[in-house]
Amino acid sequence: MRHRPGLCAHRAPRLLVLRSGRHLRVAIDALRAYAPGCEIAVVGTPGSEAAIAQAGVPAEHRFIYSARPRFLPLAFVCSDTARHAGRWQYDRVVVLWNDPAGNGQGNVNRTALVLSPRGFLAVAPDGSIVERALWPQLRAEAVRAVVSVATGAAISALLYLPASIAWLVARTMGVTGGSRAQ
Repeated sequence: MRHRPGLCAHRAPRLLVLRSGRHLRVAIDALRAYAPGCEIAVVGTPGSEAAIAQAGVPAEHRFIYSARPRFLPLAFVCSDTARHAGRWQYDRVVVLWNDPAGNGQGNVNRTALVLSPRGFLAVAPDGSIVERALWPQLRAEAVRAVVSVATGAAISALLYLPASIAWLVARTMGVTGGSRAQ
């Protein structure tokens, strides 16, 4: 068996897949090629049970997260499903990306990082595997936060600046025009 960084060397690696896409069979094949002999467990949401079973995942390696309709980091980590999956003692967390860049996968990516702070694997629909680490993800989140604050500040300035100038002009005209009672 080839050894991959972050995978357990003394036993078959255990990969916990957060099913957020519909290409589970492709992902399982790609993961078995990536880490031969690995054990795979899948966390799915209600309604995905049949797809997980059709992909050949044994019943004892299926975890259904029914507390929420999607993966939210804090809600998932505090759930019974996360505790059951944690007892399975996974080595890596894997997410299914619906496109090769991971667009629109923010909640499941953050959930994966909470479960595995050193990073996670992502499998695209074409079977390509992407390794994601904590720091690039944190940088992306920080950039999003800065852009949000800057956008809010710019909108505020664009809305309040004309009103402030109009107030200042009116006040100045009122004082110099002598309309103010003294």
